[in-house]
Amino acid sequence: MDIDAFVTAHRPAWDRLEALIRRRRSLSGAEVDELVDLYQRVATHLSQVRSTSADPILVGRLSALVARARSAVTGAHTPAWRELARFFTVSFPVVAYRARYWWAATSAAFLLVTTVVAVWVAKDPAVQSAIATPEQITRLVEHDFADYYSENPAASFAGQVWVNNAWVSMQVIVMSVLLGLPIPYVLWENALNVAVSAGLMGSRDRLDVFFGLITPHGLLELTAVFLAAAAGMRLGWTVVDPGPRGRLEALAEQGRAVMSVALGLVVVLFVSGLIEGLVTPSGLPTWVRIGIGVVAEALFLGYVIFFGRRALADRETGDLERAPDLAPSAG
Repeated sequence: MDIDAFVTAHRPAWDRLEALIRRRRSLSGAEVDELVDLYQRVATHLSQVRSTSADPILVGRLSALVARARSAVTGAHTPAWRELARFFTVSFPVVAYRARYWWAATSAAFLLVTTVVAVWVAKDPAVQSAIATPEQITRLVEHDFADYYSENPAASFAGQVWVNNAWVSMQVIVMSVLLGLPIPYVLWENALNVAVSAGLMGSRDRLDVFFGLITPHGLLELTAVFLAAAAGMRLGWTVVDPGPRGRLEALAEQGRAVMSVALGLVVVLFVSGLIEGLVTPSGLPTWVRIGIGVVAEALFLGYVIFFGRRALADRETGDLERAPDLAPSAG
């Protein structure tokens, strides 16, 4: 089957069905009959596409459209708790999982830049002198770096960190409307900040303090930022390479899917903020604090891989607008 010709031939029916679904509370008798007829026709289209096409986005769109039409026809709606559960078991993890290669590349590039710059700062006294005076470096290494995590009450500090990190991640995603071009610069600035701190601490043999304080929360926090950046750049790339779909349609669908990342990361960064506010400055042994960070990171990655892979196998896309109003029934 020529998928492009199939989409061109039947898209008016799909768009009409979607328009009727949106107005389902105010349809006339004739429009209700049309809704039922289009629902049956699009269900047939979905069956045809599933048997002949490997396009997961098209299958996902039609699956969700049929489910929403069924909801409109039967008058049933998914309870709020089920919608929330679907978001955290389907929408968010599948978008994160589909962006895994962008995510991994972003993480690798950030860590490479950070390592190279940190070594440069640690080994070159001239670079250190350009950054700060010896007295300022000593104060940073001996007091300021550690005091940052304990100078405010833990609960207040955790809330402040959460709001700040959520805002940074949201900014990265919003930058995707500019084809993601500003995102590498934002990552570059953050990599330099981390690298300078690591380099100065390393120059005074205080890397144990650096990693002991930054690792517990930094693993999850940076992972969240990398995911936000990857999703934003992937959205920007959709403009360049929309695939078999129309450019505007593909961009809109991917944009709504990326909103799943933005919403999901609010929770992830909340957890990271709790760790930074309550665990990092605590009196727990360093190995315990680092262990908590490693466990949190492993749980998050395992969650994305498990639920994301399963949702992708079901040809979900994470597009919030395509999420069904009613869970599809068997048959």
